[in-house]
Amino acid sequence: MHFSASCFLMDLPSPMASTWRITRSTSSPTPQRPFYHGLVLFRQQCRGFWVLVSANYAPVMTFTTCAWLVLIPLEFLSWGANLSSTMIAASVLGRIAIGALGDRVGPLNMMIFTTAASCNSVFALWLPSTSTSIAIAFSVIFGFFSGIVAGLPPVLTSRIFGVERMPSIIGLVMFAGGCGFLAATPSSGTLLSRFGNGADFDSMIVFTGLVLAVSIICQLSLRVAVSRRLFEKM
Repeated sequence: MHFSASCFLMDLPSPMASTWRITRSTSSPTPQRPFYHGLVLFRQQCRGFWVLVSANYAPVMTFTTCAWLVLIPLEFLSWGANLSSTMIAASVLGRIAIGALGDRVGPLNMMIFTTAASCNSVFALWLPSTSTSIAIAFSVIFGFFSGIVAGLPPVLTSRIFGVERMPSIIGLVMFAGGCGFLAATPSSGTLLSRFGNGADFDSMIVFTGLVLAVSIICQLSLRVAVSRRLFEKM
């Protein structure tokens, strides 16, 4: 009798544990993907993040110099030192607001929207800007939408590959972003010195906008590869 009772007590947690495992696996929002499909998604995410970081950090590094040389008159030259701080402050607010919206519509959908907004601000505000007010407006708008670089990629990685695979994947994704950061300033400086003679920023601005457009294409390809449902939260 004692042996039967002990066997019963030892076997009691087993169905509960198996039930918990089944419930946990079936309720997981991330399906198990084939290895090749996961490799394609990983490559597309790294490519898109590399391009996005290289485009987003070029204005951060060069916009203050552009404002000093081209946009701001001498009587308002002190504003040039404040534009970088304005862009960073707007980026902090953008990380909070865009992160909250990303929880509602999905991180990848939000990244596509904010990258498109950043691209439009480059062509609509920075390229034709000739006054201090437009320079300030660009620093606020671009800084607000560029906050996605820090907040959404980890959430997107966990959404696509699952939380259990995130520690091994997010490091490689961030490494790709770091490579994009290292490529941002040298490429912008080369365009400025070769085509702008150190003072004409148009070629660098157009290049930044085009790189943001390429990033949108990479993100859209990732979106289609993950799910072709238009209104799915992804």
